[in-house]
Amino acid sequence: MSTRAVPDWQGEALLRQQTVLARFGEFALEADDLDEILTTACRLVGEALGTEMAKVVELQPDGKTLLVRAGIGWRPGIVGQLRLPLDDESSETYSMKSPEAIVSSDIARETRFRFPDFLIEHGVKAMANVSILGASGQPPFGLLQVDSRRPRDFSESDLNFLRSYANLLASAVARLRVFGEVSRREAELRASRDRQAAALETGVIGFFTWDACDRTVSADKHFARFFGLDPAALAAGLPQARIAERIHPGDRAAVTEVCTVALRSLGDFAKEFRLVHPDGSLRWVMVRSHCYEAAARRPLRYTGTAVDVTAAKEAEAALRRANEVLEARVAERTRALTEANARLRTEAAERERVQRALQQAHQMETVVAHLPIGAGLVAPSGRIIVGNPEFRRLLPRAVIPSVDRTARGNWLGWGPDGRPVAAEDFPAARALRGEVALNVDFLHREPGGEGCWRRISGIPIPGDDGSVIAALVVIVDVHQEKLASERQMLLTREVDHRAKNMLAVVQAALRLTQAPDTESFIRAIEGRIAALARAQTLLAADSWSGADLHRLLHGELSAFLGGSGGPCAVIEGPRLVLPPGAAQPFAMAIHELATNAIKYGALSRPTGRLAITWSMAEEERLRLRWEESGGPATGGAPRRTGFGSRVLAGTLRDQLGGQVGMAWRDEGLACDIELPLARLRQEPAL
Repeated sequence: MSTRAVPDWQGEALLRQQTVLARFGEFALEADDLDEILTTACRLVGEALGTEMAKVVELQPDGKTLLVRAGIGWRPGIVGQLRLPLDDESSETYSMKSPEAIVSSDIARETRFRFPDFLIEHGVKAMANVSILGASGQPPFGLLQVDSRRPRDFSESDLNFLRSYANLLASAVARLRVFGEVSRREAELRASRDRQAAALETGVIGFFTWDACDRTVSADKHFARFFGLDPAALAAGLPQARIAERIHPGDRAAVTEVCTVALRSLGDFAKEFRLVHPDGSLRWVMVRSHCYEAAARRPLRYTGTAVDVTAAKEAEAALRRANEVLEARVAERTRALTEANARLRTEAAERERVQRALQQAHQMETVVAHLPIGAGLVAPSGRIIVGNPEFRRLLPRAVIPSVDRTARGNWLGWGPDGRPVAAEDFPAARALRGEVALNVDFLHREPGGEGCWRRISGIPIPGDDGSVIAALVVIVDVHQEKLASERQMLLTREVDHRAKNMLAVVQAALRLTQAPDTESFIRAIEGRIAALARAQTLLAADSWSGADLHRLLHGELSAFLGGSGGPCAVIEGPRLVLPPGAAQPFAMAIHELATNAIKYGALSRPTGRLAITWSMAEEERLRLRWEESGGPATGGAPRRTGFGSRVLAGTLRDQLGGQVGMAWRDEGLACDIELPLARLRQEPAL
């Protein structure tokens, strides 16, 4: 008989699988956390089969859903959360219905079922799964599945390992479920016993026996607790006088009378009374007893119960107190209702008086209702009698702010001298005093809302006897008017500031510009002013929000950007908007560099080239490089500092807080500029 040799790699795989089975078996017998067992099972089975991913899918109690209970290699949001329906044509549904292991070596060629989207999204190319059996007579627990990100053939030994592994996992699950059920039932039994013991221990019924012959009382521990006596001594028997000592002095005579009547009549007795404990606390008990007689109709003993009714007595007392409080509240509400009715009658009379006085203006009511301003009548009490829709919108409360203390702070007004208007001097309040108050501006701000400007006037309305019977209050919404005025003032200040800045820059350019003749002087000045004008135009086009760097450079070097055969310039960098305060100084600096390049540098020769590049560094710092080549040799740094160099230093470094580096190379000038745009954006425009 010949024996086929097993390849080394297969032998190593079998050894690895057997080792994993042994490791997992030992772990599953000791662990008592199901999630920990399932997660470890996924990790070990992935190690045994060399797959990147593995998972356990659990059948839910509804029998219609699968939950990805545990797994390795999956993104957050899958394990413990993803649910799969069992009524589709997925690989999981197919596997749950099959008793055999299901293998798909290349899911791209699979035709038996479809794969869930999350498998495709994770790059799964091949998979194998087996059922995890349930207990006898129970449905399967779920599936054990290994997933590979590359096509793969699973051998028969791999599948045998998976079946054995799944059976071992099923045994661990069944063991935990049995232990869990036993533990649950033991806990319920312990809880039931604890409840019974607590009920007996904290019970409210005590039992006693009163020996009528030797005048002693014996009782259980509950009776002893009610009376504040030693349970052991009372169990052995105590003189009835000791028991009587615990009865409240106010109830002792009544209890004695009940007991005396019972002894004479040999009848039962029942009595509710108070007990005084040694610490001074009071308890209420209800005692009932039955008489057992001896021969010759003599009382032998009484047996009975004592029930602690303290809680009931306290509840009765609390109920009485609550009834007393309720009756007091009803009386208070009745008084308040009476006062409110009187107030309403007074207000109704006041309204009627005002309305009679204003009947002559009844025809104007329709006109007032459609006015674009708020108009309303206010009674002397401050209550608003009538108001058109605009008035109700602007003042939705029932009384004017000078009367409504909770609303006073919402209305802020200022007099001609700039001082705040006090509540008693609000237009409506003044009108009710007989004064005319016209066009007082208020900032109205309700809690949680934005402030709005209102212009308020108050005019008194006299009655037949000359007294003020009401006030006509007019409210005009002037919020947009105020905003427009503020915008106009801001724009005026902005234009003034920009004009002053421009004049200062032009004055400096005139003072510092040097030229051999008048014509050269004019050209130099015109160029610098033109650079300022272009920057000004860019700022105005964007409503002074900033200037586009590319457009600014293009405006200065447009003659050299066409590539027509002469000197040319290249501009390259991301889109960037300079802050308003940096646009004009930067334009001046670029103009000086361009003027120098045209007169002495690369742009003075047909072969000259200029490259301007920029980028953004950390903390929003602009880094721009001006690099010339192909022009005349620079001959090194100039011996004296000209106007252009002073402009670069004064604008970029001193005014904008940047850095400037100049390199006078043989092939042409190189200038590195760095500006802190983040700080410049935070500085005010004015």
